[in-house]
Amino acid sequence: MRLGPRPSPYEAFKTLRNRLRKLRYRELIQHCLGALNHPKAGEVAHLVIYPTWEILLLLKWIFVHGEPRDALTKPLRENEFGNVVNLTKEVFNCAMLPSAHEDILLFMRKMAYQQFWLQTGLHGGGLARQSLIFGGLPDGHRFRRLFRNSWGIDIPDFVELSVMLIPKLLEETSLILNSHWFSPVANQMADGAVEKFLSALSTDLLSAKQLAGQQRYRDMDLELYERTPFLARPLLRLGTEYVPMSKVLLTRTLEMFVYRFLRDYDAEEFMQAFGPIFERYIHRLLTYAGTPYLDEEALKKACPGQKVVDAFIREGADNVYVEAKGIEFPELGMITHLPEVVRGRAKPSILRGIDQAYSTLAGLASRQGAPSLGSGANYLIVVTMMDTFVGNGSDFFSMVGMEELTKIQDRHGVGSAIPPDAMYFMSVPDLEVLCKLVKDGKNHFCRHTLEGETR
Repeated sequence: MRLGPRPSPYEAFKTLRNRLRKLRYRELIQHCLGALNHPKAGEVAHLVIYPTWEILLLLKWIFVHGEPRDALTKPLRENEFGNVVNLTKEVFNCAMLPSAHEDILLFMRKMAYQQFWLQTGLHGGGLARQSLIFGGLPDGHRFRRLFRNSWGIDIPDFVELSVMLIPKLLEETSLILNSHWFSPVANQMADGAVEKFLSALSTDLLSAKQLAGQQRYRDMDLELYERTPFLARPLLRLGTEYVPMSKVLLTRTLEMFVYRFLRDYDAEEFMQAFGPIFERYIHRLLTYAGTPYLDEEALKKACPGQKVVDAFIREGADNVYVEAKGIEFPELGMITHLPEVVRGRAKPSILRGIDQAYSTLAGLASRQGAPSLGSGANYLIVVTMMDTFVGNGSDFFSMVGMEELTKIQDRHGVGSAIPPDAMYFMSVPDLEVLCKLVKDGKNHFCRHTLEGETR
């Protein structure tokens, strides 16, 4: 039992840092890779001892603070890596307590952002989505030209090579990759495509140290929840061979590589061009579900001068407003404990989506000849590229306060026509699942789907 004042994360970290400086750099890295890629790495019993998010942060700290010169360090003794892992856990144990957060949901979403993405199984759904969104763009599209010029490989080839990796990650115990493994398809692609693909995903030991050292947060309470910098380069290059730092990390990188690169290259210009592409993908999902809907163009004709959502669905007497926001919260908005920061980061996506839904509702309700509103309940679904972990409207406004919602309601003069508990904020994968259930007749978009979540 700890006696005395509770130490800060940084105070606990200093003990770990001093230990890392004394132990063999490469041995520590090897132990981390072994824990991250263990055959049972995704099982609860293994995660209890070696939580993926903690080991990835430990790996970062080894690259930043470890001593690469063997002459100045000593080999690891038996169980020494276990001691290092326990010191890492102690740093996490000193993080801000749930009770120190203004709302418990602020703590829960930080934890979800830190952990959930690393607990999702290895599958090809994300790669299929990336292919559908980007792979079918015209050859001369700016996104494809930018990707080719930057990486030396075209988006369709990158996606195909990514898909090839999934069976290896699922079935094979060997962690070693090299360009020869892709030889069955290499001659069907542009010269050097395989090498360019591996180069885009990899880093050597020296570059990994530089990548890890790019400090994003001075506050260690934030650093404990950040996404690992190795998300950008999840393969460690050793000569002509490549080793995944983590199989699940490599999979998450492959699923979103094209999106993240294009977004990070020029975020403002990307969002202007990506918005319509993302909207078309959401319409494609709704069409697949087989539920009739009005798209944005039809709503603009019905409500001239009004801001409208991307899709309006009538199911029986109920109305569902669907708004696609092809953006994600900046990371600070995901890991902060401050409600005002979450509220500020939500304005371009969640709050704007709510405003557009209210505007659409007011427009349809006030214009003769517009598509009639059902007499039942109103629902809103805001779809984002990545999960925002804000739950439904009741959860969100519990965290950030009702002020912004009150402003929206007053601006459109329709009261609380869409109550907070009928607002849902979901990621694209969530909508894909919902559309599949609707298509199969196992669910609906509105009352049975959404209210069932709260029963």
